[in-house]
Amino acid sequence: MMESIHNICVENGIAYYMIAGSALGAIRHKGFIPWDVDIDIAMLRKDYTVFKEVCKNKLPNHLEYYDYESAKNFYPPHALVALKGSRLVNKYEEFNDKLQSYGIFIDVFPLDIAPDDKRLQKKQARRISLLNDIKYYKLRPFTKQDTIIKRIVKKLGTFLLSPVSISYINKIMQAEMQRYDGVDSYNLVCSMASHYSYNKQCMNKELYGKPTLIEFAGHRFYAPERIEDYLTKLYGDYMKLPSKEKQQEMLDYFVDASW
Repeated sequence: MMESIHNICVENGIAYYMIAGSALGAIRHKGFIPWDVDIDIAMLRKDYTVFKEVCKNKLPNHLEYYDYESAKNFYPPHALVALKGSRLVNKYEEFNDKLQSYGIFIDVFPLDIAPDDKRLQKKQARRISLLNDIKYYKLRPFTKQDTIIKRIVKKLGTFLLSPVSISYINKIMQAEMQRYDGVDSYNLVCSMASHYSYNKQCMNKELYGKPTLIEFAGHRFYAPERIEDYLTKLYGDYMKLPSKEKQQEMLDYFVDASW
């Protein structure tokens, strides 16, 4: 799947970067982190938009592009490229028939311009966090660990938010993430659709820089130019392994996979 995406991007002049756990895996493990569950890539918003259009005609038949405009009740605030005929269910989807399983996927994140002013950053981060909270209670993702009280609160939230569609919330979120796009004087970009905090993801454009080929599981894919600085900003001491408990927690995120 990643080879197909890489080829499409190269052939159409689309710049992308392996990010987050995938970038960390490339440096620390020369491929997948043994307890990681997917591949994450990111593109500047202009490339992200072009990628969507290119996928309509040039994505191989065994792959499918998804985002909030192409799929009903699409939960993520970013796009996915999924393997047709595969099944991947996470611990939230197991208890929520509203959440559709799109199969084994690669996450595709937009990178948007962030303001240099810390006050504006905090305001934008709060707005995005609020929209994520609204979407969370809209879909009511139950888990085995939920108490009766917590389930009641989630059901109440779902009822109160029933007039608002997931698509509409995502549309507002996309507009919010692009609030400062086009402001050339700002030097920061941010992966605002990430589960990592806004502050951690807010980085100088130079850290991403020119996409640079890096080894990943016997292949070569593009990563941030200053990948060590990128990983330090995101993880601190990125060569230190997480605890066994944390490793298992990441593996337990998905409960079923097949193709």
